Amino acid sequence: MTAKSKRILVVILVALVTVFASLVFIAYEQTRGYARIEAEKLVVDMLLNHRAIHAYIAKVQRPEMYRLKQEGKLYEDYFSPKTMSFTYIARSIKEFLNEERKKEGMPQIYFKLATDNPRNPINQADAWESQLLKRMNAGEVKDFHEVIEKEGKQYLYAAIPIAPSDSGCLVCHGSPAAAPRELLDQYGDKGGFHEKLGTSRALISLRVPLDPLLASANGIFWWISIAFLLALSGLYGLIHFFIRRLDRSQYALVKANDELLHLSSVDYLTNICNRRCFTDGLDQMINHADRYGNPLSIMIIDLDHFKRVNDQYGHNAGDEVLKAFARLIGTQIRASDLFARWGGEEFIIAMPNQDQEKGMRAAEKLRHTVKENTFPEGIRISISIGVAIYGKGLSRDELINQADSALYSAKENGRDRVMAFGQREEPTTSG
Repeated sequence: MTAKSKRILVVILVALVTVFASLVFIAYEQTRGYARIEAEKLVVDMLLNHRAIHAYIAKVQRPEMYRLKQEGKLYEDYFSPKTMSFTYIARSIKEFLNEERKKEGMPQIYFKLATDNPRNPINQADAWESQLLKRMNAGEVKDFHEVIEKEGKQYLYAAIPIAPSDSGCLVCHGSPAAAPRELLDQYGDKGGFHEKLGTSRALISLRVPLDPLLASANGIFWWISIAFLLALSGLYGLIHFFIRRLDRSQYALVKANDELLHLSSVDYLTNICNRRCFTDGLDQMINHADRYGNPLSIMIIDLDHFKRVNDQYGHNAGDEVLKAFARLIGTQIRASDLFARWGGEEFIIAMPNQDQEKGMRAAEKLRHTVKENTFPEGIRISISIGVAIYGKGLSRDELINQADSALYSAKENGRDRVMAFGQREEPTTSG
């Protein structure tokens, strides 16, 4: 995988991790909000249930008890909290409800009718409830909801005032003189009296456990988080797969282009530079020589009477000779020299930083090396070489033509020799 693709994948991974973290945070907040909403629903349900009980007692049960008194079926001073006290009845029903919830493995709900003036001490408001009741009667608070922690557990605490006292309420909560005798006998004349008309004498205090709902919400949260993780992992996996696939396609394309470039610049037989590769390289050497004034020489080499090799030994043997010749010359020249097959049995070498004297000396060395070497099938060959020196202002083609002209002179003068462009004297041979 390319470095660029790796960087892209790192950026995508960071982005997806950020998205995942954001989604997990949102899911966490939403699921905890879900627990709060479910607790609110339970509180509302309890309050509605409480109001229904209050309405039944106020509108049905008490009127019925008063009717029975008026008809003489009950004596005038009859009073029992089990039938007449809204507070007693409501608390008893909630106790039965909690017993049923316990049987079903459900958490119990705290319920209290809290007042500053209780008839039964268990309804005595604590400091917080007392302050809250005063604020409700003053109109500062209509109802109250807050998440609290108690003994290491979380609860949704809710409080709402009961309906303001009316004339029917004041029969039992007004003056002790007007209260039923049995009520006084049972509770005395101290607590629960002297309430004012139109005020709420108590508030309903509820505490709903949040931990079971939070546990359920956490379960939902983890399932959502896992789903997000799987989805984003799958997405990253797909992106990774397609980037790797694209990388492979690009690598194949680059490799094919490299192969095409290689084929276009390397001679297919000898695996050395071809004519196009050589002319491009020679142009760069000429530019360098022009800029820095360094010498530059080239030589064109021709294998003498190579047609005889093909005719006598066959073209396959001739090809092997050409390949062996290219390998041999490659071992004799410098790394900075540019060696190419010019065509057929002609080869060309560009030698930077070599003047005519050094170029001629290098050419003679190559001529001797080739003549003393034995090629495949025991074939022995000689070569003719034409040398040209670059002069400022010469074009590439002019320089090559000069070397070609020198080669022509070498061949005209009997082959197996080296001649420089413009050389007039009779060249020497190695015998």
